[in-house]
Amino acid sequence: MKDEPCPATLLSDEQVVDRVLAGDIGAYELLMRRHNQRLYRMARSIVRNETEAEDIVQEAFVRAYAALAKFEGRSSFATWVTRIAYHEALRAHRKQTQDSKHKARIGAEILSNGSAHHEQGKGQEGEGLRRKEIVKMICQSFDKLSTMHRSVLMLRLVEGLSTRETAECLRISESNVKVLLHRAKSQFVGKLETQSITELCERFSFAGHRCDRIVRETMGRIDSRGVAG
Repeated sequence: MKDEPCPATLLSDEQVVDRVLAGDIGAYELLMRRHNQRLYRMARSIVRNETEAEDIVQEAFVRAYAALAKFEGRSSFATWVTRIAYHEALRAHRKQTQDSKHKARIGAEILSNGSAHHEQGKGQEGEGLRRKEIVKMICQSFDKLSTMHRSVLMLRLVEGLSTRETAECLRISESNVKVLLHRAKSQFVGKLETQSITELCERFSFAGHRCDRIVRETMGRIDSRGVAG
């Protein structure tokens, strides 16, 4: 009996990378769908703007694709591509801070829950408004943390990476990750209770049409003639 070919969804990231390098460009979409949310959360923790975070995810995957032949597997693909997104986000953040007008509206998008036409806050409508206010307060408090504190908190508590994985993504020591996380939690979670992390997970989820759009736009940018060496 012939062995059945392994479904692409069961392949490891590294095996999918091998397929892409062998010419199966479409397989790259699988890598994107696996890691879109992590890259988005990383980018969003730095630039504090949802639209720009999506642009960074797209750019990171394009850059990763172009450099795929150089991926040596010393770290996992997930760590490798997260590093690319991290540096891309830092680059974007530096550009933001040079433009005072742009800087003034950092975070405006995430807080735009539509300044509701408040008439009265009773019943379900009132409950919805209260929840929006809570989410708004949590996001504002999160954005007040330093860039590194936001990144560590996002990767460790929101994305659920281990201390070692977080250290590899940010290229800092594990002990540094622990110190930064402790300080971030005391500044952020300590003030807003542990529900804050649950709210951030929901607020910064990345699925459905948003994931589809990023995949579609990124694949459209990738040169179908092959992976750049």
